[in-house]
Amino acid sequence: MIRGLYTAVSGMVTQERRYETLTLNAANAQTPGYKAERPVQRAFPEMLLARIKGSESMALPRRLAVGQAFVGPLTTGVYVQERVADFRQGDLVETGSPLDLALYDERLYLNEETGAPQKATLFFAVARPDGAVRYVRAGRFTVDGEGYLVTPGGSRVLDATGAPIRLYNPADPAQAAAYAAGELRVDADGRVRLVDGRGQPVLGAGGQPLVDRLLGLVAALDPHGMVREGDGHYRWEGDEGLLVPLDPGTAAGASLRQALRAQGGVRQGFYEASNLDPAQTMVDLMEALRVYEANQRVVQAYDQTLERLFGEVGKV
Repeated sequence: MIRGLYTAVSGMVTQERRYETLTLNAANAQTPGYKAERPVQRAFPEMLLARIKGSESMALPRRLAVGQAFVGPLTTGVYVQERVADFRQGDLVETGSPLDLALYDERLYLNEETGAPQKATLFFAVARPDGAVRYVRAGRFTVDGEGYLVTPGGSRVLDATGAPIRLYNPADPAQAAAYAAGELRVDADGRVRLVDGRGQPVLGAGGQPLVDRLLGLVAALDPHGMVREGDGHYRWEGDEGLLVPLDPGTAAGASLRQALRAQGGVRQGFYEASNLDPAQTMVDLMEALRVYEANQRVVQAYDQTLERLFGEVGKV
């Protein structure tokens, strides 16, 4: 009986944690680039029950040696082992803003060392204010007071060399005027350029293009190596060989750039919405609540039974 009580309580705890995860997802239904989390439930080990047949007067070791009648397995409850992010592609929302960039990788496959194509998930590389390199999916960028391309939280977007992307220097009036008059273009392969009305590069000092950089994109062959942090940031804790940077100087980086060109991996003027299904989330929330209540009623039934049992024992 006590085992059954513990099993019901473990079910309540599991549904409570599942409900917390679903609530977190629902709260981020409108967060750009958000990837829904799925709670993974596991069962505790089963126990094989047996009824020992023998005289009550037998000593315990001898009773265990007597033939047994097996009752069957007993489950000992469930628990939430972990929360796994769902990295499926979210819908693309058109805004027309040149600083809104969406990553489209629904059909992005790269070759491993074995030559077998493997699904890859794209991320922007950014640097937090403390200098730590992190990765984001949300591409709703802005320009800060120093002319750097940044996330809404202030993390600077990196280029393929790992340096922050600076669009212009506000302290230089010529650069500020050129940036204001130019048009920022981001190609499908992540190339960032500032062009004039004829599509020609806007030149800065020394006759060099004012802006001509390659976004610091990375392709994760196993996105579950990304650990979620606050503000939509991820840190990589997987195998370094499964994180392919967009570096044209390497064979893997060149292959990634070619794949981006072929399928339009970077979409300017769009942002990726959350991949959450609001209707299914509401259904799952109600289901978790109902299962919790069912386990709660089981606990109450056990409690009432034990109360009557100990009441009768007390009368003896």
